[in-house]
Amino acid sequence: MARWARAGARLCYVLCTSGDVGIAEPGMTRARATEIREAEQLAAAEIVGVKDVVFLREPDGMLVPRSSCARNWSRDPSFRPEVVVSGDPTIVWAGNDYINHPDHRAAATAALDATFQRRASQTCSKSWNKKACKPINRVKYTSLAGRRTICT
Repeated sequence: MARWARAGARLCYVLCTSGDVGIAEPGMTRARATEIREAEQLAAAEIVGVKDVVFLREPDGMLVPRSSCARNWSRDPSFRPEVVVSGDPTIVWAGNDYINHPDHRAAATAALDATFQRRASQTCSKSWNKKACKPINRVKYTSLAGRRTICT
């Protein structure tokens, strides 16, 4: 990401959740955890040169692949990515002793679904706004962390 930023690319992070239940400390509230996690993401983004960070604020720990993440991401006409980098939704076991978090798998699936929506024909789910589902642009390249790169 930093290399692309230094080369002049406009980068945007889209985060499905804000990690509001991800801090196991006595007295920690969801609101305070959200503040901390979002500040951490903004600081990390600044370090590597990411100018735009979008927090979808889906419920932490309850993300499902067919949530509003894919719809929110794919229907924003101002967001026109050429490249999408995401986790690999098929990775369940990472190493010998770590199970990939269900939210991470769901977010990766949502990213791929949104990429698909951007590549799809003008047909889309009846539950989605028809105007918003028109193809906005075609994602030219999709890369999944932990797997071989897939060109789309």
